[in-house]
Amino acid sequence: MGAAIGAAVAMLAGLAAQPPARWLAVAAALALVAVAAVTGSRAASLWTRASQAAVGVRSEQQVRQVLRRAQPPVVCYGLVLGRGSGDCDVALATRGLGAVVIEVKTGYGQVRARNETLWAGRKALPRDPVGQARSQARLLSQALTAELGRPVEATAVVCLPGMTNAPFVTRGVYVCSAADLPGVLHRVPGQFATVREAERAFDRLWARQSSRT
Repeated sequence: MGAAIGAAVAMLAGLAAQPPARWLAVAAALALVAVAAVTGSRAASLWTRASQAAVGVRSEQQVRQVLRRAQPPVVCYGLVLGRGSGDCDVALATRGLGAVVIEVKTGYGQVRARNETLWAGRKALPRDPVGQARSQARLLSQALTAELGRPVEATAVVCLPGMTNAPFVTRGVYVCSAADLPGVLHRVPGQFATVREAERAFDRLWARQSSRT
């Protein structure tokens, strides 16, 4: 793109002595160069965003496959727990009757926490996934507490399907791979008295969301 602009400047410098018809031809050529450069830049940006979205979808699909095999009694995808908070990737009740939110992120290799940043290999994950999971867990805790009329504490999990090291806890949040997710869910303490209670509570949360949309 820089080379194209440089060539255009050189062409303009030699136009002063040219007839009007020549001016029009060159102006049209310069317009095509500019449109091609801008269009190419936008196309590259759109392709990058589309590629990132596709990778994110693959990560979520991997987590869903694991959950289908694990068969927790209640699973909600895309549940909105608070106004302006965005949707929760996964909210569920475990087989041990625990309440869990899962933030699904894309990352590969060794995952570690440094201060308030999560790293996958040499890449720092954006937008504080641990903080996001904590926020969603707090919202789910508040919603379930209101539904059941007694304190409920949801557990937060960040799941990176491509993670290769063992699960760990940082800032009160589990971080694990998709392969280790069932084991992490097994550790979560129970919050519901029965499966039916969990089903009814999540059904009401989902119905409330549906009534707002």
